[in-house]
Amino acid sequence: MKLSELVAYRNQLNRLHINEARAKVDLDLHRIEHLVNNKPTDPSNVRPQLVSKHNEISEKFDEFDQLIKQSLADVQQEIDLKEQFWLTETYRLYDQEMVNDPDEHILNRRPNLTNEHDSIIRSRIRNFSSNLHPGMIIRPGLETFIQDMVSVDPLYLVDHSDNMLFPSTFEFPEQYRRRLRPYIVNERDESAPILEKLPDNQFAICLVYNFFEFKPLVVIERWLKEIFSKLKPGGRLMMTFNDCDSEKAVRLAEQYYACYTPGRQVRDMAKQIGFEIYFAWNDNTATTWLELEKPGTLTTLRGGQALAKIVHKT
Repeated sequence: MKLSELVAYRNQLNRLHINEARAKVDLDLHRIEHLVNNKPTDPSNVRPQLVSKHNEISEKFDEFDQLIKQSLADVQQEIDLKEQFWLTETYRLYDQEMVNDPDEHILNRRPNLTNEHDSIIRSRIRNFSSNLHPGMIIRPGLETFIQDMVSVDPLYLVDHSDNMLFPSTFEFPEQYRRRLRPYIVNERDESAPILEKLPDNQFAICLVYNFFEFKPLVVIERWLKEIFSKLKPGGRLMMTFNDCDSEKAVRLAEQYYACYTPGRQVRDMAKQIGFEIYFAWNDNTATTWLELEKPGTLTTLRGGQALAKIVHKT
């Protein structure tokens, strides 16, 4: 079986539970026992036999449940074996093929958001954006989420080239564009931190949308560690990634479109770095929206915005 088929089978097993059937059977059997126990006579000594059989049925439910758990363990073992290939292959894809992707291709490699998905993401971003703290967008690209962060002061834009930084800002007037702080970085240079030019413990919000989908786990880990050091206590990373705990995301990896990044490993990695998982959301797609928070309380000495307040005109 392909890895995506194994993941689909595991997820289907996880969605099936015997608890509801067990509770209904227990309730019905208790009702029968209660009825028989209140009967004036019991010439055939049925009452203790009912209790014994009820216990046997409960034991069979336990056995059935153990078989399901064993099936889950077996399929997870197969997944663990097969995913070693894809973890290696996805790094090869990143290192040898994606390195040659032109900027135009990267800019146009965008997911199709439903109205609900777009609305939820924007509301999450707006609710955490404030003119009292700096913020950062890694790979603004062609997305328009910058409209929901115009109150952030200052707003840093981060990517590997000018072509990737500025398309999302063209709709804004020159006065606002001059207030943005663009930074070009090189994640493939391992001799220096990716975000070494940015201040530590300064950012309240960092948005990373449609970026980690095309990074292997080791690269995501490097980014998460550096973002953690840049966030203030109480600061939040809002990110998406190709959640390969879902069969849909595994299919994208098998098609060599996105990287193989199991959600359970991404979450464990984030926790080991020091993040707390604040919010996670998936609407049955390949992509998971994940919000990670740096422990602490978000504070500021700023009483207001130094320059005129920026708002998005709708």
